[in-house]
Amino acid sequence: MKPSQLPGEPPDLLSWAEGVIPALVTYFANHNVDLPARRRIVPGQLQLDSWDCEQVSVGFAGITDPGRQGTTSGAPRTGTPFSALKRRQVAYGIQIVRCAGDCNGIFTTDTDAYGEVGKQMLTDASLLSQFMVDMASSPPSWHPKQINADAGDVVPIGPEGNMYAIEASVIFDLMARVAG
Repeated sequence: MKPSQLPGEPPDLLSWAEGVIPALVTYFANHNVDLPARRRIVPGQLQLDSWDCEQVSVGFAGITDPGRQGTTSGAPRTGTPFSALKRRQVAYGIQIVRCAGDCNGIFTTDTDAYGEVGKQMLTDASLLSQFMVDMASSPPSWHPKQINADAGDVVPIGPEGNMYAIEASVIFDLMARVAG
């Protein structure tokens, strides 16, 4: 096991959020699946984002210390240096929102059309899951270097009215592995 070191600068949270959407669009296009035209980084919690049309969103889920598990007993304090063995992680979510029927609020009641929506959801989930695995296994140039990445769960959300979503999570360690 290689030792870890604390980053000397604040983490670059924006590069990953800006890089993932174009990569996701290209990945889906390579599999003949179009993603919604609205694409953005959302402020606040991704789960609380409004769904007013089809969209692809990236959201920041937080910076955590997974070893602390909700306590402050191991937190750094005045006079105590931060432990280089302590893990810090940053988490993001990616959400693909689609409409079931008319995006202006008219829900489809056609059974066959609704079945097609279910097939699209499964296709989106499959591609998003593999995209996340590929990104963690073979990081692109804009991905943080020498950082562990954990491709998390891919889960369905909704339907809420005539909208539904697929959401994936990814977690990065904020400490780099030291070569040697």
